[in-house]
Amino acid sequence: MTFDLADLERRLNENQDLQSDFMKDPTSVLEREGIVMTPKMKENLQKFVREMQDPKFAASGASTAAQGGIMISIGKSF
Repeated sequence: MTFDLADLERRLNENQDLQSDFMKDPTSVLEREGIVMTPKMKENLQKFVREMQDPKFAASGASTAAQGGIMISIGKSF
């Protein structure tokens, strides 16, 4: 099974209701889309989105307002 993250990113940026849902509860939105996450991944994502919306915690360029939308990327840590 393949998943088109670019399509999800596009829909998150074009559909204000979906974007609002994502900003409130990103893990639920991703799970509805069929993305499986570990409990730690869910915790990290919730924390990141919460902090991203708080100007005192937001990293440079992390704000959705500054970017004009949501960007999805996947990384691997070693």
